[in-house]
Amino acid sequence: MPQIAPAAPASITSRRSRTRRLKSNAPEALLNYCVLLGPGLLLVINVARIQELHPILAGLHLGAITGLISLLAIFAAKPDKTLKPIMAFTQTKIYIMLIAIALLSIPGAVWPGASFRSFMTGVPIKCLLFYAMLRVVQKEEDFILLNRVLVYSVSLVAVLSFFTTGKRFNVGSTYDANDLGLIFCSVFPLSYYLSRISTGISKISSTICTVLIVIGIVSTVSRGAFISICIVAPYTLLRDKTLGKVKALAMIGVIVVLFFAFVSESQMERFSTILEPTEDYNYTSGGGRIEIWKRGMNIYLENPILGIGFDGFVNADGTQHQYGAWKTAHNFLIQIAAELGTGGLVLFLALIYTSYKELYSFMRKDSFLQEKVKTFSIGLEASFHAYVITAMFLSQAYSSVFLYLVVCTMILSRINIMNRKASGTRREK
Repeated sequence: MPQIAPAAPASITSRRSRTRRLKSNAPEALLNYCVLLGPGLLLVINVARIQELHPILAGLHLGAITGLISLLAIFAAKPDKTLKPIMAFTQTKIYIMLIAIALLSIPGAVWPGASFRSFMTGVPIKCLLFYAMLRVVQKEEDFILLNRVLVYSVSLVAVLSFFTTGKRFNVGSTYDANDLGLIFCSVFPLSYYLSRISTGISKISSTICTVLIVIGIVSTVSRGAFISICIVAPYTLLRDKTLGKVKALAMIGVIVVLFFAFVSESQMERFSTILEPTEDYNYTSGGGRIEIWKRGMNIYLENPILGIGFDGFVNADGTQHQYGAWKTAHNFLIQIAAELGTGGLVLFLALIYTSYKELYSFMRKDSFLQEKVKTFSIGLEASFHAYVITAMFLSQAYSSVFLYLVVCTMILSRINIMNRKASGTRREK
């Protein structure tokens, strides 16, 4: 009688089926990663500005290459028909209307040619980032991966702060030290919550990134960023329900220690001026923020319909006012009001409001997102807070970071809706 071979243990059978499944899904996974390369590179180029870290990188035309790769990714992506259409989002409609107002503002701008050049060099690539992310990122795993790309690339910029001595940390031509402070503050909560939802090497690397970003904030010596992180860091940690208040307070203490470990005497002296605002140049000088804000409000009141033109504040400040000093607005709301008028300001505030509303819609306990993604969404909320606080002192109304955060809320909202529909379908079956 022939012998019957014993059945393989269940664990081995399960392992074999998982291996077969992985092999069969390998080509699809590879294609997915290639498609994600488009928006990922757009983040690296347009937010972290990696191409400005070295002259060799600047000469490689990485922006054009990234744009081409992103277009290929858009065409290669297979849209999930169960996802909410891009045009169905209120944010999409508001963003399109903002772009329309920006275009309408150009003919009557203080310097139409300069406004047109600024529009053509900045807006199309942001539109590409907006569309590529929404077209390509359709799963929670892809969303988390894209945030890792952003955090790692910004942390790479922060590493360079170790080589800056005796001056405020600044790299490239796009961002000054204060702008970098906004980038670091906005990415800090994302980095922290990535470390909380990750395991193994990913957890270690995300934790290192969080430390580097804190050091980067100190090295910029940006007082706006300092105020922001003093509010956002405790908020970020205390909102983490899995951490507990005692550990959260302990980690806040670690951040304070990091601050004092890396701050120099001259940097500390600059930070201390926050406690004496009336003695600072921003309060007393004609080129300080208080006077700039007053001039900005005057510019808006004189041009309430379409403003003084897209990205035209500096030219308006320098040419239209007796004490103008060719300064930027140093406040994102005054910037948008002065440049795009009342309509632009209302739409911009509406974009912030609808994004927050979208964000809170899937942060509820009854949302259909994975638990780790729900946890990560707290970091997204804190990043919004960081942007709004820091941008109160900067001309960053058209920031790529802000657009990225807006799109992130849209991506998670449509995934939440898709998961809810899938759950309903399973229950019916």
